[in-house]
Order: sequence, then structure tokens, then C-alpha cells
Amino acid sequence: MRESAACNPPPPLDSLRASTRAGFTLLELSIVLVIFGVIVGGIFVGRDMFEAARIRSTISSKEAFDAATLSFLGKYKALPGDISAAAGYAGLATRTKANARGDGDWMIEQSYNTSIPSLANQCGENLLFWNDLYTANLIQVAGNASVDGCPARIIYPDGGLPSYLPKSKWSGDVYFFLFRGDVTNRPRTHHYGLAAVDYITTSGQIFMPGKVSYPIPVSAAQMIDIKMDDGLPQAGIVQSRAYSDAETGWGAYVTAESNNCSSGGVYLTTGKGCALMFEAKF
Repeated sequence: MRESAACNPPPPLDSLRASTRAGFTLLELSIVLVIFGVIVGGIFVGRDMFEAARIRSTISSKEAFDAATLSFLGKYKALPGDISAAAGYAGLATRTKANARGDGDWMIEQSYNTSIPSLANQCGENLLFWNDLYTANLIQVAGNASVDGCPARIIYPDGGLPSYLPKSKWSGDVYFFLFRGDVTNRPRTHHYGLAAVDYITTSGQIFMPGKVSYPIPVSAAQMIDIKMDDGLPQAGIVQSRAYSDAETGWGAYVTAESNNCSSGGVYLTTGKGCALMFEAKF
């Protein structure tokens, strides 16, 4: 027996230690799970922070546009885009009242003809709106491009669209634009749209993507509505709006609510996303 023990000495201590560390201990697994949770939590917190920043930017942008328009109105006693005889006002673009451009009727008009290029009666006051505000040093986010109206030219996002319309902080080609949903009825009501834009024409047409896009998360749209209005997608000064999946003018944009955003007058928690409409305060 003594000889056998001498021939087969016990394994080295290091070998015993290695064999006992073939797997993770409960403490080590707990640490790994905690680290994983922190990383995942940080991702969600970061996403929420980005969304909150975009919500604040959307609200402040709309309020800034209203304030700029009221300042313009106080200075020139006319609405930007609609002001007549603008050549005599501090470098504002010349307009001749032809095709309703600068006709001074207190309505900011745009083209409703879906043909391209458009020669409709309303030719580009809704783009002159941004150009006038920019020229008057009341906004800095858009309007620095000359608007030549009719006959129309097509402007794509990569062809200078941010020079014509204010680009939002939401991902993709998401822009603010101005329109009148009541067309010619009075009292006049102007709205800002916030949606993905495929291209515009210099006559004032706003075209949505051929493939439907709902760029604003439902949770964000609802929060914007709550902070600015009543939290109801089909009532008040902030509303969700649908637009066609066909390549069509903005007129389709102001139709019924989108089932991707809201249904039955409530926001859908499982919706794909929203496009919004804000009533202008002027």
C-alpha cells in the first residue's frame, strides 16, 4: 500500500483549483446579469431621451413659427407669403399677384392641382411664407431658397428641400409645411403639417412618399398632443392625420385619421406611427 501511494502521488494543488473553476459561480453570473441589465437599460433610456428631445423640438418649432408670423404681421400688417407689393419691403421676394401670389387676401394659398408641373390658380404662397420669414430675419431654419412659383419645378430632399421647408428632428425626410385645409372657405384657418415628404413643387404642392411612412412614434405623438392640446387625436389644435400610400399631393394628407396612429378617436398603443397637423395661431 505504501508503494502504491508512492507511485501515485496526489494531483497538484493547481490542478484541483482548475477543476473547481470549470463553470461560473452564482456570484459571477449575478454580476454578468447586472451588467447586461445596465447596458439594456441604458439603451432604452437613451432612446427615451432622444424621443423626449424630439418632442420638445417639435413643440418649440411650432411655437417659434407662430411667434415669427405674429412678429411679421405686426411689422408689415400682412401675412408672410400673402403680402402684396413685397418688392418695397426690405428685400422680400417680388410678386405680382398673378396666380394668387401675394394677393393680400389674408389667406396663404397653395396649389391643389395634382398634375406635375402644376399651373393651378394658387402658386406658392405657402412656400413664400417661409421665404418671407427668413428674409425678415424671423426664422433661420428654412426659406433661404428663391421661390419662383409657376411654372413649377420639382424639389427633392437631396436637391435642396431643407432650403424650402423646415426639417424636423425626427428621423428621415420629415418636414413642417403650411397649408389650408378649408381651401377657400372663411374664416381662414391655416395649419402646419408634420410628415414625411417625398418632394415638393415650387408652386406649393407637398407630395408624400409613394410608400407609406409614419415617422413619429405613437407615444411621442400622444405626448405632443397632451402637452399642447387635449390628448385626443381627432380633436383640438393638434390632430393625427392619414395620407395616401399612392404618390399624391398633400390634399390626401388632411383626410381621416390613420389606423396606424389612432382609431375611434384614441391613440393606438400598438400603432406604427403618426403624422400630425397643428392649427396655426394667426
